[in-house]
Amino acid sequence: MNCSADTHAAAGTRPTVKPELAAKPCPIGAPLVVTIVGLPCRGKSLAAHKVARHLNWRGHSAKVFNVESAATADTLREISLFFKESNNVAIIDGMHLTRQSRQLLATFCSEKVFHHLLIEFSCTDKCLRENIDDTVAFYHNLDQNVDWERRLRESNELHSAMFEACSPLEGPLITVNNSEDARLHSITARGVLGAIQTAILGVLAIPVIRHRTFY
Repeated sequence: MNCSADTHAAAGTRPTVKPELAAKPCPIGAPLVVTIVGLPCRGKSLAAHKVARHLNWRGHSAKVFNVESAATADTLREISLFFKESNNVAIIDGMHLTRQSRQLLATFCSEKVFHHLLIEFSCTDKCLRENIDDTVAFYHNLDQNVDWERRLRESNELHSAMFEACSPLEGPLITVNNSEDARLHSITARGVLGAIQTAILGVLAIPVIRHRTFY
């Protein structure tokens, strides 16, 4: 006989959860997987490497794993091996635009008993324009026969249609709206825990200044 939740409530008992389905407690010192989320040209890669450098400077062992769109099974295997070598922070630099792609990582972290932090990036219109100009200039030096500005514009339009914004229900979340202007740069955090995640929050709160030549 199948017992409904109402039946359990009436009997004054609670339905039991199978041990294999129950969430495993994550020790405070467990490794951390950081999933970078956002559309192209939002400053994701620059910030990911900035965070990694800061954490390494603080004595942690952090590495940025670059993926084209979202983490794959190969990425997860690389991260598992990375953590087995006593490293403790893996930053996955990709777009991860859909909830399904992020759920893959959340499930991986839950099964492996790793901490998981989402960081979603957006930016002001001015910042986006400057990022696109910088990217176009970089790729133009590699291949001048391609209309890189058009390609980036089409890529943004394509991926914008796919993008599903992060929800706090997905797990600990930091959202960053990038701008060099400290008055416009903003950051929010939900569910951030522990010294490492707090340190990441502090790094991201500081606007990233683009490289310029001073005369």
